[in-house]
Amino acid sequence: MKKEITETVIKVVSICDICLGMTPYTVCMICKKDLCENCRVIDKRDYSDYPPHYCQKCWDIGTPYRKQENEAQEVCDTAFEDIWVAWKKEATKDLTD
Repeated sequence: MKKEITETVIKVVSICDICLGMTPYTVCMICKKDLCENCRVIDKRDYSDYPPHYCQKCWDIGTPYRKQENEAQEVCDTAFEDIWVAWKKEATKDLTD
């Protein structure tokens, strides 16, 4: 009996790029590696519904950058607060006269 292959099925199997195990749960925000739930790192300061995920290597490299990011965020928050106060003062000026 002669058999012929008439169809080829290509199956893409995803695995974690770190542990080569479990099915990936997410992707590292920096290097785009596929990460399983056990290999992902989440910034504990981020309480959003969908916080960014990192691999451990990118997380460790990012330590000084996160410090800079925090400092920049504080400056930005202060500037926004100053703008908000000025805006509110201007908008309510007629109410206090």
